[in-house]
Amino acid sequence: MDLRLSKVLYYHVLFAMIVFFVSDAANKYLEVYSTGQSISIYVRFLWEILFIGLTVLIFNKSTLELFIVLGLIFLLFCFGQFMLIYNGHQTQSDLLVNIKIYNKYVFFFIIYPVIDYVYKYRNNLFKKLVKLFFFIFLLNVGISILGMLLDSELVRSYPFRDRFGYSGLIPKRNEATLFYMLGVSVAYARLVIEGRKEKVLFFYSLFGALILGTKGIYIFLIFLFFFHIRANKKFLKNLLIVGFFGIVLGIMWGWY
Repeated sequence: MDLRLSKVLYYHVLFAMIVFFVSDAANKYLEVYSTGQSISIYVRFLWEILFIGLTVLIFNKSTLELFIVLGLIFLLFCFGQFMLIYNGHQTQSDLLVNIKIYNKYVFFFIIYPVIDYVYKYRNNLFKKLVKLFFFIFLLNVGISILGMLLDSELVRSYPFRDRFGYSGLIPKRNEATLFYMLGVSVAYARLVIEGRKEKVLFFYSLFGALILGTKGIYIFLIFLFFFHIRANKKFLKNLLIVGFFGIVLGIMWGWY
């Protein structure tokens, strides 16, 4: 039963990843060239209901504890929104925006039990989900690079603004930043931790992150660089040698 159910959950997550990316792409198009109406919010809401329904099938003590915590957080959120409206600090339109933002924060915790179940009982299928995510990430990087070469507003992180950045088909910059953090992390893990010969894919991913243009991704890359130095003593040794000769050459050039 666990193996069969985990396969059903696997396909549910797989289709969700594809549908989410397509709906986000539609959002980006509407945001840049049309009304700005959100499609992905309705898609995610539908899939949330499906995820919650599937969670009932795998219900256990840890899942119960998770949903109790989420329920308490939701009650606190509702109380806070009620007080803001009651005191005249917020309108109903503000409430809808806040519900949308709140949903983004709890979305991962809603889908977590399903993903965790697949990971526990079908690790091979979980790895396929990671591969699918990585493929979508690389595809979006390719779209970003192509759009940059064609100077397309559709793929800009800041459409119709004089600011550098190309996020591909991810509509929101904060979501794109998290998406690229995960993508570069997967590329790094495959190259450095798993030892795969994928240097081209890693630097391709890194280039995509560099042209994203958000402060968050640059801070992440700096921390990743220091993590790599700390974890790789050989790399640190080579870096120090290069740095030393660079300083020597710089001094000699200055004297000359």
